[in-house]
Amino acid sequence: MVKLLPQKNLTFPSCGPNESVYQTIQIQNTSDTPVYYKMLKDSTNTFKAYPSEGLIQGKSFGIVCFEFNPRTPRNYNFVA
Repeated sequence: MVKLLPQKNLTFPSCGPNESVYQTIQIQNTSDTPVYYKMLKDSTNTFKAYPSEGLIQGKSFGIVCFEFNPRTPRNYNFVA
């Protein structure tokens, strides 16, 4: 079993073009079996994940940092 915290959406604060803001999620592995994850890549490079893939051991967790770096001022949405 894997739990994500926060469970739903990440909302980034406003920023200007070519500025970066960051949010994190926790991926919690509640089982005894290691879990491998791989984040989808945004083809526009507006959203990036660090690390974009990894292995979380059983009864452990990992932290993934997401970067938002818009090129132009507008509303953005990325669904993974």
